[in-house]
Amino acid sequence: MTLDREKYFFTPRYTRGQVCKVFGITKDTLRHYEECSLIKPYENKKNKYKYYSIADLEILSVILFLRSIDIPIIEIPKFIECRDINEYGNFLDAQINEAINKINYWNNIKEILCYLKNTVDDYKNLSHKVRILEDITFKFKVAQFDYQNYDIEKMVPDVVSNLSLSHIIKLKIIDNSWILSNREDTTHMIVGSLCKNVQNVEKDICIHKLPVALMLTTLEPLEKIPKIITEFRESYKGDYEFEEKTYIVEHTFFNIFNQDALIRNIYLPIVAKK
Repeated sequence: MTLDREKYFFTPRYTRGQVCKVFGITKDTLRHYEECSLIKPYENKKNKYKYYSIADLEILSVILFLRSIDIPIIEIPKFIECRDINEYGNFLDAQINEAINKINYWNNIKEILCYLKNTVDDYKNLSHKVRILEDITFKFKVAQFDYQNYDIEKMVPDVVSNLSLSHIIKLKIIDNSWILSNREDTTHMIVGSLCKNVQNVEKDICIHKLPVALMLTTLEPLEKIPKIITEFRESYKGDYEFEEKTYIVEHTFFNIFNQDALIRNIYLPIVAKK
C-alpha cells in the first residue's frame, strides 16, 4: 500500500475537541493560537466548525514545545516559517545557552533554599550552643545606610547580580564601639549583602576570611545583641583572645516578629591562648 502523502498529512479530519484531548490543552488555548495565526485549521463554511490535519497537529506540537521553553508567541512564527537551516542552528544554540542559564539559576536557588533550611535546623538543634568553625569566607557586596536620615538609596550595590542575596541574607561587620554604645555608634559598621559565585574582579565585591571563629545562632531581638556578644566574650576570655570585629549574618528571609527577632549567626574571630 502506497501512502498518499498529501491526503495523509493535509486532509482536515480532527475536531477541536479531539485535538485538545490529545494534547491536553483547553479550547481557549487552541483558539488563541489560531487568533495569533500560529495555526490555521480548515473551517467548514456550513457549520463553522474547525477541522485539523496531521500537518496542523505537527505545527501545534512545535508551538507547545516552544511555549514550554518560554518562547514568546510573537517570536514563534519566525521559527515556524523559517526555511534556512543555519537560522535553525542559531536558534537552537541560543535556546541551549538559555537553558544552561536557567539550570544555573535554579541550582543557585536550590542552594539558597537548602542553606536557609539548614539555618532553621541549626537554630532548632543548636540554639544558644557555641560552635568552633574554621576557614570561614564571607563574600559580599558592600552597601551603605544613612542611619541618621534613614536613607536607603545607597544600600543597593553598584553592581546588582541575580546571585546577590541582598534582600534575604545580610552581613554586618561591627566593632567594639557599636557594642559599647548599644548599637548607637555605626561609624565603622560595614553593611553588605552576601552573594555567591561572583567574580572577584567585580567592582564592589569584598571578601573577608576568618581562620577560626566562635559562632552562636540566636533568635533574640537586635537590642539584645550587644549584651549577647559581651557575655559571649566574657564566657570564653580564659580560652581565647577575641578580635575587635564581630560578624553578624542576619537572615531577613524569615522576617520574624516585625523584622526584629531574626535568626542571626554571630561570628567572633578568635585566637587560642597559649
